Amino acid sequence: MKKIKYKYLIFSICCFIYSFCAKPEKIITVENFDPQLEPDLIIYNFDYEATTKDKKIWSLKADLAKKYDALKLISFSGVFFKLYGDNDKISTVLTSRYGKAHYDSKNMTAISNVKVVFEDGTVLTTDELTWNDDSKLLKTDKFVRIIKPSGEKIEGYGLEMDQKAEIVTIKHRVSGSFKKES
Repeated sequence: MKKIKYKYLIFSICCFIYSFCAKPEKIITVENFDPQLEPDLIIYNFDYEATTKDKKIWSLKADLAKKYDALKLISFSGVFFKLYGDNDKISTVLTSRYGKAHYDSKNMTAISNVKVVFEDGTVLTTDELTWNDDSKLLKTDKFVRIIKPSGEKIEGYGLEMDQKAEIVTIKHRVSGSFKKES
């Protein structure tokens, strides 16, 4: 009987000590993402091209890419993104200082000094721009400026735009300058 009590006592003490020594595993989410977190993969001079049946859809180049498997996230530095239209012709070019892509949802965000140049020469600038793959919309709540090749300008806060830039909504404090037709 004494052997069982001692074994139980030793087992209890070991469990007690372990409970204070063991570190709980931290669950990483996008909200508590620490930039100092060690990436699972680092790629310098990242270059990726998406195609279907030998037709270019888009290409992405970045100075640096870091893949975080726990977050299903890839972060980028020095982003250069091209979207292709018919006959492999570039229809849109996006550049930004940083970016991130969630490879489960296919949502992407361009961050800091975001510049988008469309096929017709229209230029959009903002500090952050997110592509939502479910809604197929580009969105931001930041300040946005759009300048047409004709010199017409519209700016404001918040943007929602379809992928072909045919429907554009600027949400708040909208202003602009337009050329008067003669």
